[in-house]
Amino acid sequence: MKNLIIRRRKSGILIVMILLFLFSANISHADARLPDWVLFQQGMSFFSQRKYGDAFRLFRLATENNDHPEAEYWIGRIFENEGQHALALRQFERALSIEYRASSPDFHILVRQSIADIYKHQQRYDLFERTLVNLINDVKRATNTDMRYEQVLGDRILDLGLDRLIFYFRYELDSLIRPYGELGTHYFKTARDRDAIENLTSAVTIIFSRLIEVKREYNPRYEYRNTRTLILEAERNNRTREFLIESGLYQYLFFLALSLDSFGELRHARPILETLAESSVRNNFTDISLRIKNNNFSVSYMDMVKRAFRAN
Repeated sequence: MKNLIIRRRKSGILIVMILLFLFSANISHADARLPDWVLFQQGMSFFSQRKYGDAFRLFRLATENNDHPEAEYWIGRIFENEGQHALALRQFERALSIEYRASSPDFHILVRQSIADIYKHQQRYDLFERTLVNLINDVKRATNTDMRYEQVLGDRILDLGLDRLIFYFRYELDSLIRPYGELGTHYFKTARDRDAIENLTSAVTIIFSRLIEVKREYNPRYEYRNTRTLILEAERNNRTREFLIESGLYQYLFFLALSLDSFGELRHARPILETLAESSVRNNFTDISLRIKNNNFSVSYMDMVKRAFRAN
């Protein structure tokens, strides 16, 4: 049976490679005369429409004359979407090897996060964790950020709670929201609550720092009061509401609250869960927070919720 599965996997990879070769062979002469950046943008248009064959054809053509790390990366995303994770990982590593030619200085962050996602899918959690830790540390070094800032924020939330933490602290490395959030969620699920608190607090502090900055763009006299008011007001504006959703704030706040409770800090976890329960954005995290509130934050119910998420 094991040999049969291996043969099927190899057969699937071979079919994908043959199809991609055929797409490459059908490149038109008109396409071949277009500048690389035009080919790449056309490929992105096809990718957004999930026309992966056309997208692959144009991305590959964009790489024919010059190194094009962005095109290499998005070829990897095509492989990832088609379930070919080993091929996707190879492409991401290829893109990373030539990232110095990328147009964005944050390109390597995107690629390394995608590499971590592949390791997570493959359940290679040691590599997943190492990739994100190294990524975070490299960005902090490059920006002269205190290498112990996560610990500082973790100490302060345990002392002050989330509302007062956000009153006193700001963190503005937007590119680290997802690395911190994903790493913190991983630490929660592996019952490393102190590490989870530090990383999830870092993620939500960055999100709230950005949200306060956006609020002050609209109103220079805006004064922060508490996270509950900040979230509920932001949900009434389409732009900031979308930011809250896309940033992962609800997920990261939820797991932060569970981590705080596991660490013996229900006094700081409870206000977070109450705020999530009041949210007008309905998702799994706000719905479960409402159930926790309706069960009056009982120890048995909270423990059941944590066991359910740690089992996944």
